Amino acid sequence: PEISILNIVLQILYATFILFGIFVLCGADPTRHIFHTILSALYVAALAWLTPISNKTTKSNFSVQLSQRLQLQTDILASYRLYGTVLGIIPLQILNILDWGAQVQRWPLPLLIGSTYGWIVGTLVGIIQTQLRTIRQKN
Repeated sequence: PEISILNIVLQILYATFILFGIFVLCGADPTRHIFHTILSALYVAALAWLTPISNKTTKSNFSVQLSQRLQLQTDILASYRLYGTVLGIIPLQILNILDWGAQVQRWPLPLLIGSTYGWIVGTLVGIIQTQLRTIRQKN
């Protein structure tokens, strides 16, 4: 494949390190719940950066065009997943600030719930966008 598994793992670990720093800057206590913060950063990095890899080993003209189309759809889907993940975290972090004493507000649940919902919404919007693009290209 074009992208090796080691390269993907290194990208996710790098993103985990960056996200951990961002979480600490945004208020996560680096001395309490450090393991939860690291795992949350790994989870968000995996959601945001993992995308399917297209296989470009065939050489026929039709398969090259199909591969390019699939790669474009994969890129669109990956972009919407990334945006959805990031935008899903922000509103649910308000639960972390407003302290009502509910279990859903405990660190890192708002982050995990927001990133998961954002990823799902981003995936759905990405699928709709690729389908609309395909319909427009047929017309």
